[in-house]
Amino acid sequence: MLEKRLSDDRVLVRRGKKFSDEGDYISAEDMVLKMKNFKSTKDIPSPNFMEGNELYDLAAVVAGSKPAAMIAKSDDCRLNKLVEMAKEYGFVVDDIEDIDPESGEKLGESYIIGKGENVENLKRLHLNAINAALTDPSLFDWDNYSREVGKNLGYNNDAIEDYIKALKEGRKPFLEKRGKIDVI
Repeated sequence: MLEKRLSDDRVLVRRGKKFSDEGDYISAEDMVLKMKNFKSTKDIPSPNFMEGNELYDLAAVVAGSKPAAMIAKSDDCRLNKLVEMAKEYGFVVDDIEDIDPESGEKLGESYIIGKGENVENLKRLHLNAINAALTDPSLFDWDNYSREVGKNLGYNNDAIEDYIKALKEGRKPFLEKRGKIDVI
């Protein structure tokens, strides 16, 4: 049974385990406060690297320390709260579909949230990449794509170039750092 106290957003009971401020759970509001002074560096290009949770990328947008975030939709109540907060603060919230480039099948849905220009650029880049992957990926400039996406997400330039270099070497750079792959 899932119990939420959204008004306080500080207690969540999930699968019989209680999360609170003293434990693993942190409220959306506290995530935003924690990201207030975030600055992208070569080793930590986004809050997700620091915290291991992509909600912190969105929290950094709401806090004003990151221009945009791309985040998968989920049933985490904090995601809904952060999306509401982003809208209240005047950030653009847009939806995108994630498509498998090999099969063309829909994989899921994500949000692009942030400053208007960044959101528009990210959406355009996302659509261009999907079209390229579905037609002829060899004709697409994936290096420039990674640079532009990274720039619009507010990533450090050195981190972006390291990412591109690692991909060319056949490595999965974010898998090495965090245990899962991000797309930039």
